[in-house]
Amino acid sequence: MRVVQFFHRTVKDFVMKSSRLNEISRQYPSLLDEESYHRLLLADLTLGSLTYRLVYWNFFMVGRMGGYLFNRILPSTLLDGFRHVLDDGKGESDALGYRTDYGIFCGVEISIAEERFTGRMSFIHMAAFTGQAEYVLREVSQRPELLKGNGEMHLLFSAALGGHKNLATALIERGSSPTDPIKLSRRPNDTEGGGLHSIPLWLALAGYMVGRFLELSTPEISFDMLELFLDADGVDARNCAFLLKKDYEEPVSHFISLKGFIQDVEPENKERLLSLIDKGKPGSYIEGVRRFVSRLTAFYNPVEVLAPSGTGEFTLFHATAVSPRMQLADIVYGALKSGRYSFKLY
Repeated sequence: MRVVQFFHRTVKDFVMKSSRLNEISRQYPSLLDEESYHRLLLADLTLGSLTYRLVYWNFFMVGRMGGYLFNRILPSTLLDGFRHVLDDGKGESDALGYRTDYGIFCGVEISIAEERFTGRMSFIHMAAFTGQAEYVLREVSQRPELLKGNGEMHLLFSAALGGHKNLATALIERGSSPTDPIKLSRRPNDTEGGGLHSIPLWLALAGYMVGRFLELSTPEISFDMLELFLDADGVDARNCAFLLKKDYEEPVSHFISLKGFIQDVEPENKERLLSLIDKGKPGSYIEGVRRFVSRLTAFYNPVEVLAPSGTGEFTLFHATAVSPRMQLADIVYGALKSGRYSFKLY
């Protein structure tokens, strides 16, 4: 009986182990780099119809920006090409719009635990999120109004959540400020009225970091970025705290201040962050937080204000390695609160 043995390799194995690939890469070193890949992608999109581009963007590209795609600095001329093909012909790509059967190139709205593809994509905000500094700075030099945001989105916030400190610094130097406002979007099933409709960028960044850490055990954003934001003129983070609950269906039961969070987590720049929060502030941060939280009772349903013990106070929470996961319910700043929120990223 004859025994037939099959030899099997995946296409990837065949290509990676082929000597011909090494020869080609030595002869044409730019053929296999990130820029060449994106040029081929741009060519594919350019040759496709508008329907093809819409489907490809909305199903395969929009959620991969900064990860699988646009994860290297690309030439501005190449980015100009992408901006052209990712335009639905209904005005500038960074104008706002609403999704109608994917008839637009969708953008990204993020909250602490999820992201949604909704609204019209803003190409320049996507470029800021992916760290395309040369392109972004060229655009803001031609359109300085971009530095202050449009209320719905802000280049500084997009760059910060993308982790691009150098770009964020450059935007601040040119006129953006962590005190600029950004609009809050409530979750679809959040029917609570009132609260803030927008908050300053530094507070949005701090709330996102605290919420990510307490809910998902990672702040995701570098504490160096938080330092950059807190160091800006006009930022006063003394009366800033976060109301927490154990589950979405439960009432608010705990609180933690921004200063308390930093003391608990102990990042490498802890002392610098604490000095920025404390600038010009005497006295105990815990007592200060308890005083301003107590002024918020008029904003809440009594069932949400009272801790389970019925003491009329929230319990101070400590963010340690063994502390239970908590959900961010509200950001409170002085006598104001925001509610759980999401932001348009790009």
